[in-house]
Amino acid sequence: MQIHTLPALTDNYIWMLAQGRDALLVDPGVGEAALAGLKTAGLTLKTILITHCHHDHIGGINLLLEHYPDAQLWGPARVPHTRLKSVHHDEIIQALGGVNFRVIATPGHTLDHLCFYQPDDKILFCGDALFSAGCGRLFEGDGKDLWLSMQRLRELPEETRVFCAHEYTANNLRFVQTIWPENSKVVSYSQIVTKRTLSQQPTIPSTIGLEKSINPFLNWDHPQLIRRICEQNPGISTNPVSMLTALRQAKDGFR
Repeated sequence: MQIHTLPALTDNYIWMLAQGRDALLVDPGVGEAALAGLKTAGLTLKTILITHCHHDHIGGINLLLEHYPDAQLWGPARVPHTRLKSVHHDEIIQALGGVNFRVIATPGHTLDHLCFYQPDDKILFCGDALFSAGCGRLFEGDGKDLWLSMQRLRELPEETRVFCAHEYTANNLRFVQTIWPENSKVVSYSQIVTKRTLSQQPTIPSTIGLEKSINPFLNWDHPQLIRRICEQNPGISTNPVSMLTALRQAKDGFR
């Protein structure tokens, strides 16, 4: 499979997979950008995967299905389209003529947020559940939801390539350096990201292995982070839900 990056809006990524002349799109928030990508690559849309129902992830569905009325549409039940086939945690869906994806429920950003994992090529499309060096803001879920989701993602193979839906890496790393200054891997990766950003190159995909070394939301049990969070929140419990809740609140207030 080939994976194409289609930038959209200010910092969104639409992901386009090609298998032969067939294509799959993930979170096509802008229909015009997705159609242009399909046309440039000479592909026919067969499948759309949706991680959650925020407009910057679903805004292009109607236009795309007008042009490709036979394309399949998979996602959480709240996606507002009559063609939707709703899917749930641990379901296996088949797309692009035999390419299977496992559905992983990742509540938090929204209660019904889904990720799609392709086990053969070890590819994860994670929408706004996990970002490089960060995670999605908790618009609907809470710390308990976030812990469940981060556990599920941390268990994936380290070589898994992580395709999130936004270019937030540089800002996320600035936050991480304020709460995890001892982490030399964060410092060195920040230098790499700065170079990519200056040359207008994407910092995505990442990998689960890289994220386990730099992302505080996958390290709720790291002693250095626990100590720093406790210093900033005297009397806080050190259980994972409390740690992740405090981390997310700190990120929400970071400027």
